Amino acid sequence: MRSWLLLFAVLISGAVQAATPPQLLLDVARFRNDDIAVKGAVVEMYATVPGQSLTYKRRAPKVYQAAASVTLEIIREDGSAAYQETITLKPPVLSDTSVSLKNPVSFQKRILLPDGKYTLRGQVRDQYRKGQNNVVEQPLVIESGSKSLSLSDIVLLARPASKSPEPSNFVRGGFSLNRARADYTAAVPTGFSSMVNCIT
Repeated sequence: MRSWLLLFAVLISGAVQAATPPQLLLDVARFRNDDIAVKGAVVEMYATVPGQSLTYKRRAPKVYQAAASVTLEIIREDGSAAYQETITLKPPVLSDTSVSLKNPVSFQKRILLPDGKYTLRGQVRDQYRKGQNNVVEQPLVIESGSKSLSLSDIVLLARPASKSPEPSNFVRGGFSLNRARADYTAAVPTGFSSMVNCIT
């Protein structure tokens, strides 16, 4: 009887896990456009997929890999796409999937957008679990025509900026700027890092 109860619990746990879609955290920041001839702003998108929400597949003995396909879109008011890109994110390989800590994976992108109202849409799909996807949307408004002094968005960094000789999506001006996750709610320690850019 006990073995049947254990088997039932395992089946229920597997069914719940299969029904849970992968998670996607979206964050966006707007910065001043250096080209004064073009009205708009530099938009930085940041997408994070928590590793706990992905399926890890055995690729070799003690080697487990997960992968997520993420599609990012910025939609204009008329429904047309101002930006669209699909990327594949892979968290670090694990030797044991029973560990509770599975690192998140992130993607960062900067584009120039003219003034207007948009919708930022992200879709994540677990590459090793068919039929599991999740869509996240949030409004995005670009207004650079204000004559009054204002500040752009403030971005918290996960760690202090450091010089990086290799270019990547996370390098700005020769410095590696790893942003804090979109759901970062912990107390900000003394000496925290941020990126601030004035809009005039």
